[in-house]
Amino acid sequence: MEPLSPTKEAKVLDAKRFIAEEINLSRLPFFASSTKGLKKKTSIEYRHTAEIRGREVEVLWRVTANAFHGYPGPLAEAVHAAIMQIVTERGFPVQNPVTFTFYDICKRLDLEPSGRTRRQIRSAILSIRFAGIEIQGSFAKKDGRRPSFTDTPNLYSRVIFYGDQDPETGEPIDYSAVWLADFYVNSLNSGYIRPLDFQYFKQLRKASYAATKLYRYLGYRFAGSFRHNNDYAKVYYDELALIADVKRYRYLSDAKRSLTASHKALTETGFLGREPVWQVEDQKKGRPPKFFILYYPGTRAREEYKRGLRLLTRQLDIPFDAATKTTPTSEIAAELTALGVTEQRALRIVKRYTAEQINLQLDHLAYLGEIGRPPAENVGGWLSDAIEKSYTPPKGFKTREERETQRKAQAEADAQRQRAEEQEQQASQERLAYYTRLDTKLTRLPEIDQQRIAHEIETRMRAKFDNFIRRVYATKPFDPKSPMHRSEYYQHLADLLQEHEHAQSP
Repeated sequence: MEPLSPTKEAKVLDAKRFIAEEINLSRLPFFASSTKGLKKKTSIEYRHTAEIRGREVEVLWRVTANAFHGYPGPLAEAVHAAIMQIVTERGFPVQNPVTFTFYDICKRLDLEPSGRTRRQIRSAILSIRFAGIEIQGSFAKKDGRRPSFTDTPNLYSRVIFYGDQDPETGEPIDYSAVWLADFYVNSLNSGYIRPLDFQYFKQLRKASYAATKLYRYLGYRFAGSFRHNNDYAKVYYDELALIADVKRYRYLSDAKRSLTASHKALTETGFLGREPVWQVEDQKKGRPPKFFILYYPGTRAREEYKRGLRLLTRQLDIPFDAATKTTPTSEIAAELTALGVTEQRALRIVKRYTAEQINLQLDHLAYLGEIGRPPAENVGGWLSDAIEKSYTPPKGFKTREERETQRKAQAEADAQRQRAEEQEQQASQERLAYYTRLDTKLTRLPEIDQQRIAHEIETRMRAKFDNFIRRVYATKPFDPKSPMHRSEYYQHLADLLQEHEHAQSP
């Protein structure tokens, strides 16, 4: 895997980079973190004790592989993230099915489209579809409740692929789609989400698959640390090893070494503010010590918490809870404040300028982030001046709605291109099968008839040669089945075989 290079932390996080990550899938293990031994992997089981309605209850989360399709691995995790990006772009509330093309998934994951890649993505989706989940009171709600129950859902309740037959009409289906499970859709639609930086997620995959697990889990843990003004998140090593799906080691030196690559990737890119600190807590006599890790959030983690969710909420148009009594005006003011505008100036701006004027400059700011030209410093001051002085966006600027329209048009063009390629591939396979049948018929004829038909085909084809082709084949043997002549050859062969059959019939 390629090592990560340090990235300069931008002041502005572009909302388009963020996808809606369902929180339970951040805090609970689902995908395997390594391709090594993946074919033999059968399950991941996570147990812990929680207080439910005043009593301690052991809760369980178990993911079991399907015997035929295998356990969902790192590619399945990336494909699911790409599908969630499509869900995020479509907006909320989430509605089934989520349609896509294999070409679009490849483009989102920076994969080279090919038949092999298509098969790998298909297998990854099927491994998610048939991976069984057993839940016993561990699926948290947005309001903090953990109802005591037992459920056995799948993450995807249904999957269809391009070319499958419609069960009702029998016609080939011209799209691919997944249906997210009801429990997952309900959790997303209730707003129980956190922002996941999709570009950063892909960057981490190049360094360490386990790093993506730590990124998702620590993002969830840091949110709690920020709310309680804690400087770090204290994580139990045994629990982290299970959630990140890495081998748990008995000795501290081995445990540190197993997470070195992931910790380095997260620290160098600013998600962690410093190297994690390990603590050892001795237990009662005869019991092994417990290892804990103190994780300190870095600039990237703080930016995601402060701005990412708000920008994502604005992008998805998720309505705020009425109980908070948040008005559209105060919502915009809060967004300006989150981007660095002073509270007093933000309130003054929302009173003096229309929502269209403010949103234009917010889109302007996001566009500068997309093209790599964000304000170098004092983003809040730049944004305030842009609204008050009506800054003119640079050449090529498009509003969020225009970029969305362009994206949809590009996605449709990509889908049409993929359909055309798949139709051409199918036609090519049908031609090859047709040619094979003709060759088989020819070989079943007596040798003298085979020679007569071959001679007649060559005579007919040579009769149509122009002077240039005659000169070419004057110096080398003529191959009637070469790519240049193959179609004409088999057309003549089909005609002559038909004539031979008529001559043999009484």
